[in-house]
Amino acid sequence: MDTFNLSFFKRLYSFKVLRFLLAGVVNTVVGYCIFAVLIYLQFGEYLALLFSTALGVIFNYLNFGKTVFYINRNWVRFARFISAYIFIYVLNVALLNFLIHGYEFDSYIGQIICLPINAVISWFLLNKWVFKRDLACQKEN
Repeated sequence: MDTFNLSFFKRLYSFKVLRFLLAGVVNTVVGYCIFAVLIYLQFGEYLALLFSTALGVIFNYLNFGKTVFYINRNWVRFARFISAYIFIYVLNVALLNFLIHGYEFDSYIGQIICLPINAVISWFLLNKWVFKRDLACQKEN
């Protein structure tokens, strides 16, 4: 029975999208905790979002690269990763602003609403552009 359970989980982990979701949960919890602490310290929504995004970029790059995409790190890929995060950040600011000022959500709830949207956009940017197979030799799934 133990062999079945272990092989079942290994098989699940072999799917890139599931690894992305697991790594994304860790990244999201870390980033949201930083955001929430900075909001609590009265940094303001946009500054808190900027700092939580900036602090999460290196952690997320290493986490996604190692656990999801099995990549060799290089500067071109890291530059693309930063560009993707800048794009996601700008969209996040716009959506958060819309939710706070258009619908009067507070910062905490507004950012929680933004998270799944950011995750979908991140998946496509990271999978199709940042961690493309033509930038480095990767394991096949």
